Amino acid sequence: MASVVKQAGSKFWIAAFRDATGKQHRRSTGETVKTRALDVAKQFERVSKGKGNRHGSETLSPISTVSISGSICPLPAFALTARTG
Repeated sequence: MASVVKQAGSKFWIAAFRDATGKQHRRSTGETVKTRALDVAKQFERVSKGKGNRHGSETLSPISTVSISGSICPLPAFALTARTG
């Protein structure tokens, strides 16, 4: 289950989540509001497990930012994009 933590001195919440193999990851959510950060963390986990969103229309893509609920979230290795075809 995804969760969020805040490091001392940082204004942003950090997402903690596991991928499909069970490996734990931590990534900045780019959010300062805990509830929005948790939503981002849950989305990171769904995508890292290959589940995409609830409708299965998202996959991993090598871009550096993603907009979730109107917020821009920096992503170091992947972002959410609509699946084509």
